[in-house]
Amino acid sequence: MKVSDINYYNDDFLKFSVIASLCRDSLKMFQAVFRIKQVDLIRSHREKFLQAPSDFNEDLFHLSKKIYEELLIDDIKIISAFENFFKALLLESGFIFHETKQNKSPVQILPYPQNTAELKKTTYGISILLSSKFWKIFNLSNSDKIYISDIRDRRNAIHLLTSKPSYSPFSVLDEIEILAPLIRDRISIKYKDYCKKIDVKHSPELIDFSYLNNKT
Repeated sequence: MKVSDINYYNDDFLKFSVIASLCRDSLKMFQAVFRIKQVDLIRSHREKFLQAPSDFNEDLFHLSKKIYEELLIDDIKIISAFENFFKALLLESGFIFHETKQNKSPVQILPYPQNTAELKKTTYGISILLSSKFWKIFNLSNSDKIYISDIRDRRNAIHLLTSKPSYSPFSVLDEIEILAPLIRDRISIKYKDYCKKIDVKHSPELIDFSYLNNKT
């Protein structure tokens, strides 16, 4: 859909379809994150480590190396997933998600074609979406903002990672404590709700993150 054609901003069915699609794409990106998919294996290795911390675990060593190698790609996927979800929240709350001359503040949806002249071809990036004026729209915790900001900062400084200590796979378990409720209670539910609004069957496989909830 062209930027000049903003009918979905004023048409409920099209708007609901876009929200469902944004949430769907967000979930697909989370499912593609390597370190998230390894969470059960990481929990198993942590149990072995707690039982025998001095033993060398070759499998854990190789897993840590692979997670570190995938770190940049994973961070990009996580940031993209949140960008899509935040755009869905903006649209749901009555705001546009395309960049405008007033980027520093959210712009309300106006009757067509009043927003047309202000719209750019690009949509908001994560840094704008994390700014205080946008963040208050999302109704998320400050700890969520800190986590996402840290991911963004690491992605932006990825060329400096070689000078940092090796990445610990066990830190993924701390990430899951933040991500699990966001994926399960916010994004998945909104995806299902908006699929229902447009009378489309949601994908059960797409919302299957049951492995995130298992704890050792």
